[in-house]
Amino acid sequence: MITNPILEEKYKVQRKLDEEAGYDVRRYIENVHTLTLDVEDKYGFKFKYGHIHSARIEPLKDESKSA
Repeated sequence: MITNPILEEKYKVQRKLDEEAGYDVRRYIENVHTLTLDVEDKYGFKFKYGHIHSARIEPLKDESKSA
């Protein structure tokens, strides 16, 4: 794995957030969303996200079953 100090810090923070969420993806996302809103308020800017053009998101194709 390629690594550098920035990536190491990123992975450290992700592990911490994962532990705080009790390894629950839904709680992880909720916690990150809350942190994002706090950062927006604290620094006075707004994150911009891409738009989903369709209300339906197609599931990923399971490559393991096609072999």
